Amino acid sequence: MVRFDRYLYHQFQPWNEYGSVQEFYRFEQGAFRRQWSRRFQSVTLEGDSIFDVNQDGQFDLVSHLHSQAGCCRRRVHEWYFPTSRNGALGQTVRCLNPQYDPANGAVRGVYYGHPGEVSLYEYQWRGYALELLEEIHPLEEFPFRFLRRRPDATAGYRTEWLTELPDEYRELPDLDWFLLYLNRLN
Repeated sequence: MVRFDRYLYHQFQPWNEYGSVQEFYRFEQGAFRRQWSRRFQSVTLEGDSIFDVNQDGQFDLVSHLHSQAGCCRRRVHEWYFPTSRNGALGQTVRCLNPQYDPANGAVRGVYYGHPGEVSLYEYQWRGYALELLEEIHPLEEFPFRFLRRRPDATAGYRTEWLTELPDEYRELPDLDWFLLYLNRLN
């Protein structure tokens, strides 16, 4: 068992060949009492992390999942946020293929999809929610050009052409999946 906070502990274990179980226990009066458990069917629970995901000063739980079905990159992270001092976990946020940038309170990554169709994203934490900052889309008809799309309160979205990817995306673990379509164009 791994300690989550002062009172809450968690563990995960294989359930059968198709899934896993994640369990949470509360330590009260010298004994462990199960708070809740969850089964993952057709999803592999690869592990958990505990750290301050959204930079609010509290530890959060991150479950690292991988779907057993699908053709594309699909590293799923589910974030669970504590709702009170009693160890209860509340709101859940799910994200695909993320990479954390704690210094900027941002999450960047690659959406689910085929090379040439899949886009890059950047979100920023606003409390327990992620707010979209931008998406970068590949353009097969214009190799090595990309379309950046940012939400705009008055126009819906603002777009701009890019001739290279911004530096903050160059270290993404799944960037090769985003750029793979360029191999077909050569």
